[in-house]
Amino acid sequence: MDTSWHIRDIHLLKGISPEELEKIFDITHTMTYDRGDILFHPEEHPHRLYFLHHGRVKSYTITPDGDLHILQIFHPGDAFGGLLMGVAEGVPIWAEAHDQVVATMMDEFCFKDFMRMTPNICFKLFQYMANRHAHDITHLQKLIHCDAKTRLILVLLHLVRVNEFPREDWIEVYPPYTHADLANMIGVARTTVSEIISDLKAEGVLKGRGRQLVINKHAALELAQSEEIGVR
Repeated sequence: MDTSWHIRDIHLLKGISPEELEKIFDITHTMTYDRGDILFHPEEHPHRLYFLHHGRVKSYTITPDGDLHILQIFHPGDAFGGLLMGVAEGVPIWAEAHDQVVATMMDEFCFKDFMRMTPNICFKLFQYMANRHAHDITHLQKLIHCDAKTRLILVLLHLVRVNEFPREDWIEVYPPYTHADLANMIGVARTTVSEIISDLKAEGVLKGRGRQLVINKHAALELAQSEEIGVR
């Protein structure tokens, strides 16, 4: 399968010459993953960089009690991996395909070649990393200082990438997340999430059955006061 078109579609690579693109083709690997496939395990995480083209990827760690704790949900256009994000000491990280995924990977050796060949793109990548880090810190600060209901709304708005649907009133949360997944994203019990979802449905902010949720963008943004919290 010819996967080179995925490389050409990476926004960080826009504007570079065909010769530079050809060099990048030689040092990267574009792969497809089915839902549930592991992109990397903790031993590989520090030495890899990924560009996500299609689908969603969740990174997670396992608590001492054996519970899975989701750290991030990555969307198309995101870059991730230990070469970019760094490694927290004592925190083993896995990455798993949340649905069907297409991603380009380079290892540490290839990344060093990448830096030598395309310093301007690497500068853009470091800018991306700094902006992502600043956003994550701001998002975390907002989550710390609000109640569980608001935290859940913020997480749902983040998962649907609300700003990508300017003309939509209702946006489907896809792929579906279990109440347990949502609970460990906001640090509460699963039963608490179930109760909050029931309340939000009664208020007209959410609708849907079972795992499938559809969020009323305008009602959610108003309830979460998004003009102050910078939902993206």
